[in-house]
Amino acid sequence: MMRLLALCGRRNAALKQYQTCRAILENELGVAPAPETTTLYERIRAARFAGQHNLPAQFTPFFGRQAELTWIADRLAQPSCRLLTLVGMGGIGKTRTAVEAATRQIGKFLNGIYFIPLESVSSPDFIIPALAETLGFTLFGEETPRQELLNFLSDKEMLLIFDNFEHLMAGSGLILDILRHAPAVKILVTSRERLNFQAEWVLEIRGLGYPTRDAKADGQNFSAVQLFVERRSRVKPGFLLVEDTDADVARICRLVEGAPLGIELAAASAGTYSCREIAAQIEHNLDFLKTALQDVPQRQRSLQAVFEHSWQLLSAAERDILKQLSVFQGPYTGKAAQKVAGATPAVLATLVDKSLLRKNQADNYDIHPLLKQYVSGKLAATPTLEIDAKARHCQYFANYLHQREPALKGNEQIKALADIETVIENVRAAWQWAVANQDFEAIGRALEGLYLFYWARSLFQEGKDTFEQAARVVFLSRKNDLLLARIQARQAEFLTWLSDYDEAQSLLLDAIEVFRARRAQSELALALELRGRIEYALGRYPCAREYFEQVLALYRQIDDKFGQAQALNSLANTICDECADYDRAYPLYEESLAIASQIGDLFGVAKVLVNLGAVAQEVQDYPEARRLYTGSLNIYREIEYKHGQSAVLNYLGQVACLLGDYPSAQILLQECLDINRQIGNRRAMCDTLNQLGNVAYHTGDFAQSTQHYHEALRLATDIKATDFVLNILVGLAQIFDQKGQRERALEMLAFVTHHADGGQGVKDRADELLGSLQRELSPEVAATHYRQGKNGTLENMTRAILRQGLVYS
Repeated sequence: MMRLLALCGRRNAALKQYQTCRAILENELGVAPAPETTTLYERIRAARFAGQHNLPAQFTPFFGRQAELTWIADRLAQPSCRLLTLVGMGGIGKTRTAVEAATRQIGKFLNGIYFIPLESVSSPDFIIPALAETLGFTLFGEETPRQELLNFLSDKEMLLIFDNFEHLMAGSGLILDILRHAPAVKILVTSRERLNFQAEWVLEIRGLGYPTRDAKADGQNFSAVQLFVERRSRVKPGFLLVEDTDADVARICRLVEGAPLGIELAAASAGTYSCREIAAQIEHNLDFLKTALQDVPQRQRSLQAVFEHSWQLLSAAERDILKQLSVFQGPYTGKAAQKVAGATPAVLATLVDKSLLRKNQADNYDIHPLLKQYVSGKLAATPTLEIDAKARHCQYFANYLHQREPALKGNEQIKALADIETVIENVRAAWQWAVANQDFEAIGRALEGLYLFYWARSLFQEGKDTFEQAARVVFLSRKNDLLLARIQARQAEFLTWLSDYDEAQSLLLDAIEVFRARRAQSELALALELRGRIEYALGRYPCAREYFEQVLALYRQIDDKFGQAQALNSLANTICDECADYDRAYPLYEESLAIASQIGDLFGVAKVLVNLGAVAQEVQDYPEARRLYTGSLNIYREIEYKHGQSAVLNYLGQVACLLGDYPSAQILLQECLDINRQIGNRRAMCDTLNQLGNVAYHTGDFAQSTQHYHEALRLATDIKATDFVLNILVGLAQIFDQKGQRERALEMLAFVTHHADGGQGVKDRADELLGSLQRELSPEVAATHYRQGKNGTLENMTRAILRQGLVYS
């Protein structure tokens, strides 16, 4: 009751309560109050008022940090928490957070709250005088200053805030002494380095919340954006977050990762800069983030100054290690840090404690991007160290990829892909360094792993660009024809996925010649398999079958199980499309599935399942088809293979359409199309558009159907996908029939049935429609147009449709 009265500002009532309590105890029980009660009385009597504080005034609003403020308040309310340290890099907002948290504690400590700024305290010897001055306590010299201070604090109930403690670590013992001698004193510390006491509770302060690149929420909902807008409006009156500036402000906040000082300096930059120009400057020039405002402390007028302060607190060895660690791009492991920069676990822990590195829940390390800019500049000033560090970084990640090749083809695919994804920015940087410095040995070791990763993640365009760049450098060197051929073969793979068949064929012809001369059987099998897939994509099934048979024989010869499973699957696909001989194809699928399952190749398993589903669909066993497709889709989603997901969604959409469930078919196919547009697979886009045309046709939306068919035909023509052109012509023939142009429809169907590259399935479908049309026309008219279609050419047929357009009205 006494304490509550005192905290409510009723000091005299609290003291009177003690007198009343003492009188009752003495008169009725003949005893004195408990020592704790008397101690509290003396503390209240000595206190001026509970609301006293010297917290610095704040002239700008506080944004965000609600979770941190709640955590701090909860800890301070716990008797077991006496020492709480807010740690973080310079400019991250530790001081402002501490002041805001302390402001919310005003009135909760009998003897008040005191803020002790230590920025200008040059030595641990001056901490005690600075604290005494803040508290208004005079050191008389009767005892040591330390003991006098401890005696003064011993009966006080206070919250002390020591701000910017990192350069005074040698004096941190005073903190422990206060905790031991003053049981009612609590201490809040801000520092770039934790104190490392058992009694210490630590809260790491990071940036304010900011929109990620794919964030859907309004930018105004993020505290980093709110801070920027408020500060920007001070130097540029009328500034508002509108559509034109929203993305640029979000980018600024991302570049500084929500660091408040970075945001404030960016927002306060000259009004002549647009937000887009500010973002561009930050990305390449740390010196841009500075201010001339006179009421900003000198140490906070630029990020360079903030970081330089931390830099000066490091030993020479720590500086060298931190400089070398700046070559990493994104997160990295302790093992990588040791290999590349010679950073021992102890040094890494020290750099984390000093808020110069960050350690995430996966025990990976990284560095704030603005601090990285600063440290990278330090590294660039020591060219020999920079070259050595980047060379070791390149070697490490080349080996990293090489070591994961078996897993990428076997039963640890998911883990291997996740591992690479975690360090992909480092992998990209290592590859670029190897290419720029013609480190062909590193390129050779990294090649297969990087290729498999790009393929598994459907990064076809990036894969094509990355390998094209390397091929150009190796070609110009004239030093390694086998490495060049290996790169070109994988470049051709990505070109094939992107439907650039002519360029892919050209590269493969050169590569195959080298592989044959060098007797590189595994590489030769890969190149021939790609030749077969191109022939298959172009609808030239007999030629594709011959390639796949050669490839299967080669993979059996060198006992490559991964390759055998792929070749068996491709051969079975070709047989199905060439002649619909499912009895012949089925054992090949079964063998492929067995091998893929045996070696743990989830991609191979999912691939066979979807193709077995296609066979079940062709024989009209739709429940079995759907079961197989669903199993395949589940695997593809687990391994995050977007191309596989799109293929299965396409097939599921076809089944839904065949069962008359057109709404479901529309949803499935639209999801499929979205994925294909994202990964740039034009062949798959073409197929899906054709299927969407079929769905729209069956629902009677002939205008929408026409639009889908027309886009699909243009795509199929561009990529020279004859098999798709023929399928689309069948769909368009139905549209012409609906428009009453049966003669034109008959010509198209006759052309399809007689085309050499047409698969059996599309020919059967065209035959069925053709018979219906022939019965509706006179024999003479039907015969004339049948003959014209039979003798027509693919080029003339498609050109006429694309030139004239087809609008259904």
